[in-house]
Amino acid sequence: MVNFQDIVPFMDQVRQMLEKEPALPSEPWDEKLTDVSEVLQNSGIIGKKIEAPKAAVPSGTLSYEEAMDKLNQVRDTTKEIIVRLAERNTNDLRYPHPFGFEMNANQWAHFIAIHETLHIRQLGRIREANK
Repeated sequence: MVNFQDIVPFMDQVRQMLEKEPALPSEPWDEKLTDVSEVLQNSGIIGKKIEAPKAAVPSGTLSYEEAMDKLNQVRDTTKEIIVRLAERNTNDLRYPHPFGFEMNANQWAHFIAIHETLHIRQLGRIREANK
């Protein structure tokens, strides 16, 4: 089954960055660093099967409907964070990923969106398997 608990710490990190650091004016839109593709490519994790931390391993206790509800909760929180990111500087708000690379707050939001997409695909496979 899918476990959305692995996304929650990422969102908490972004939220903590926003609360802890002074809210400086936003960079111009064209200077906001958002795309995480190059960071992930350089990290070497793309295409690798990475073992999830024990806390993120699915327990199999959520139904498909419960998993969809969790996904929607994660999306709502992500949308709230993205609105806050648009209003302030983000390039200098950096936080390390557990696999040894660093991203700024906008890149974290982009990473979370990509990660959510992986969970959506998992849910699709689960739904198809249970037809």
